[in-house]
Amino acid sequence: MTANKKTPTDSPQADEARVQLLLARRQAFAEELHGCTSRAEAQRLLADVFAADQATQMALLKTLARTRDSDAADLLLAAHELAPLKEVRKEARRGLIQLAGARSIPVGPPSLSPPL
Repeated sequence: MTANKKTPTDSPQADEARVQLLLARRQAFAEELHGCTSRAEAQRLLADVFAADQATQMALLKTLARTRDSDAADLLLAAHELAPLKEVRKEARRGLIQLAGARSIPVGPPSLSPPL
């Protein structure tokens, strides 16, 4: 008989207040991202988002994926390109795929566009 896989019961919970604060600022983040001229500047802009714990970042990205507007898509694109944690980048990519299915395509900050 195989042993049951145990899941940790003390998994970190997302800070809902911080998620809501970051969601309220998503339009300002998107507007500032559009004005960025370099990746480093975009990373500094999103430092508040990336400073949060992983559970909070994941909750934010999942909420953005359900928001279905271009500002949310822009933030997901920036997180996919700039997030230091691999799991966060992967979740941002999943969110972008969800939004693409709903026809919400990111405008795309010029500093994050791949070079030609």
